Amino acid sequence: MDTKEVTISGGSVAGHPVGVAAIRATRAAAALLRPLSHRGLWRVREMCLKAGEAFAPGTDVRVRLDRDTEFSFPLSDPYWFQYFAGDGEYEPELARVLLRLADTRYTFIDAGANFGFWSCLVTGERYGRQRAIAVEPSSATFARLIRNRTLNAERFGCVRAALSDRGGEVVHLGGPSHAAMSILSDEGEPVTTATLDGLADTHGIEGPVVIKLDVEGVEIRALAGAPRLLSGNPLVLYEDHGSDLDSRVTAHLLSTGWEVYDIESDVPVRVTDAASLAAVKTDPARGYNFAAFRGGDWLALISPSEV
Repeated sequence: MDTKEVTISGGSVAGHPVGVAAIRATRAAAALLRPLSHRGLWRVREMCLKAGEAFAPGTDVRVRLDRDTEFSFPLSDPYWFQYFAGDGEYEPELARVLLRLADTRYTFIDAGANFGFWSCLVTGERYGRQRAIAVEPSSATFARLIRNRTLNAERFGCVRAALSDRGGEVVHLGGPSHAAMSILSDEGEPVTTATLDGLADTHGIEGPVVIKLDVEGVEIRALAGAPRLLSGNPLVLYEDHGSDLDSRVTAHLLSTGWEVYDIESDVPVRVTDAASLAAVKTDPARGYNFAAFRGGDWLALISPSEV
């Protein structure tokens, strides 16, 4: 094992001693602070991250997500560290929906893939070994996405592009972190745009499609670039952020004839009015995931079997 690497497998932690100490300390704090709704946990995470940066710069964390699936991220990355060093689960509502689709053959478009967490999982055995195309605009984040593809036997495709309503244009990225990139007009890192329809044509995507859409505020433009793909009635799993008080993505989908469902609970709950999401999206710092479709058997497929 690389001495600069920390591996988490089956609940155990091994590898670089500073990384092991950081992860174990944060996990212990998460358990102790659970009765207090994890109040103060962010301070512990911050101290552990700073210790990692100071004493073990460049250390990687590798997590075994499933028997045949691994995922890596830098120890210094606060976005992923908070999940794997704590006692929470990353987007459990998406895991529940995608596991229910394990027996359904579909192509997964991971739009705004980040490090490729969901592309790694859906192409694995437990999720049905689906075909996946991961799309990520940031060059630094894309390099980590490629690393995770390599860790998982090159079993999904990767495209560096910014999704929009028109392809082939150069835009610029900016934002506080790889987890909160936005598209700017005249500053930041340049990247070429692509449309969902263009990706589907290039990669020969046909038949059932599941689109995970998390593209930091350009979801509506990304959907506008997919008239052909959307005519095939895909399932769209999208983020509507808690900071968006108008729930613009949901409002757009409802106004254009989509059925929208809140998937936070075990049984999907239909959303008929975007204004009603004010009672659901109570944390302005969090993204909330919803499911949308315009036809097909998606509701039956993503609901528990007894419903």
